[in-house]
Amino acid sequence: MVMTGCMPVHLMRITAFAVFLMQWTGCIFSPTESEGPIPTSISVSPARLYLGIGETAKITVEVLDESRSSVADAPLIWSISAAEIAGLDNRGEVTGRSPGMAEITVTSGANSATVSVSVSKDRSALMKFHTALNGALWVNSRNWLGNVPLSEWAGVTVDSSGRVIQLNLDDNGLNGELPLALGDLDQLVNLSLNGNLIRGFSGGLGRLTNLEELSLSRNLIRSIPVSLANLENLRRLSLANCVLTGEIPSFLGTLEKLEELWLNDNDLAGGIPPELGNLLNLRILALNQNRLDGEVPASLAKLTNLVELHIQRNQFTGSLPMELGNLRNLEVLYVFSNAISEIPSSLGNLVNLRILDMSFNQLSGEIPSTLGNLGSLESMNLRVNQLSGEIPSTLGNLGSLESMDLARNRISGEIPESLGNLLNLKGLNLGENVLRGELPGSFGQLASLLSLNIGRNLLTGNLPPELGNLSSLEELFLDYNGITGEIPRSLGNLSNLRILFLNSNDFSGSIPSEFGRLTRLVWLHLHNNGRMMGPLPLALISITGLQSLSLYETNLCVPRSPRFLNWLLEVDSFETNPWDWDIPLCASI
Repeated sequence: MVMTGCMPVHLMRITAFAVFLMQWTGCIFSPTESEGPIPTSISVSPARLYLGIGETAKITVEVLDESRSSVADAPLIWSISAAEIAGLDNRGEVTGRSPGMAEITVTSGANSATVSVSVSKDRSALMKFHTALNGALWVNSRNWLGNVPLSEWAGVTVDSSGRVIQLNLDDNGLNGELPLALGDLDQLVNLSLNGNLIRGFSGGLGRLTNLEELSLSRNLIRSIPVSLANLENLRRLSLANCVLTGEIPSFLGTLEKLEELWLNDNDLAGGIPPELGNLLNLRILALNQNRLDGEVPASLAKLTNLVELHIQRNQFTGSLPMELGNLRNLEVLYVFSNAISEIPSSLGNLVNLRILDMSFNQLSGEIPSTLGNLGSLESMNLRVNQLSGEIPSTLGNLGSLESMDLARNRISGEIPESLGNLLNLKGLNLGENVLRGELPGSFGQLASLLSLNIGRNLLTGNLPPELGNLSSLEELFLDYNGITGEIPRSLGNLSNLRILFLNSNDFSGSIPSEFGRLTRLVWLHLHNNGRMMGPLPLALISITGLQSLSLYETNLCVPRSPRFLNWLLEVDSFETNPWDWDIPLCASI
């Protein structure tokens, strides 16, 4: 064979094939022909997207190669399962179109990832609500406008299908008018926005036909919109303590399912519209603290489910209608601070009544004896009126009564013994009337009594020693009467007594030494009892918390005991020179 200095042809072919084979199997890399990184995974953020209608968000995609390095400008293919739910462009921007769910798929090479999209019109409505009411300055706006379910937004409650059914943002700094978009929350059942700076409504509120509770108290709302008449399922309406003016609109009487109506603490004027008598399911009617006037309409007697009636602090006149006696379920009747002139005897039919307050009116005539039928009554307040006649003995039948206040009237006659049957009584005020006779000994049975005031009457005779049985008593006012005799020693048993006013009577004798056991006493007034005499008992020094001791216009004297004098100087009303005291020093110890 002749060598030509060149490789034989058959050897050149074998070598070329070997090089090709090595390159193909990856054993060697051509220095001049390299391929780009091969995608091995793809990820998206967020994996779940929450949008309102018209709201746009961008999906971020990251493609990684086999070394977990990011692949720049990797080709992406986008697709969406329901284009009617959301729009999608080739940059990954998604726009909500209509309520519903969709799935977006993004593909790079053989790899793909998905994004779940939820589009909600409630989210759109809440976003507009947030803007209209200055949401940036709310006290709590946790998760609002964020890419999270509406159920995680502060104050928002949703049902099993994700629809908003409750919005509670009380005391949260909302400022502005309720927007029209609020009406898009058409599954809303409870809207509570108390204690904000809401100034008014839009027509959207009237579209919330599923609403059962609307609470907008303590806002700056000036009027009640007629659109509320559309809320046929409303059970509770509260616009208390706003700045409402004008008259109560009669259309409220069309809200037949209403159970609670709170319009108190406003500036409403005029009368109560008789149409409110059509609210047959009403349980609470609160119209107090307004400028309402005229007579209370008899149509309210149709509200037979009524449990509470609050019409106090208005300008009502005339008598309460006799028909109110039909309200057999009534438990609370507040009528105080008006100009009502008479107590109807039919109130005795209100067998479930717990609280009766007709104080600060212009009531005249006698207290109806039928009030003694109110076996459930716990509190009776008829103070500051012009009631006359005697206290009906039937009031002693009120076994549940805890408080009775008949002060500052013109009630005369003797105090009925039957009042001693009120064993649950904690407070009894008969002060500033023209009651005569002696204090009944039956009062010694009132073991629960904390305060007894019969001051400024015309009582005479001796104090019954049975008063010493009132071991719970903290306040006893018997001043400005004509009570005679000595102060019963049994009063020293009143170990919880803090205030004792026996001044301006006709007591005689000295202060019982048993008063030294009244260690909780703060006020002791015995002045203007000219027939009281003798030294103050040394035992009084046990009353270390005494602040006021009034003894002028008596013939009592101060013992010269140094210890007693030092104690007396600690009493606030005696923090002066002994020569300035209103009673003299005794001639001897």
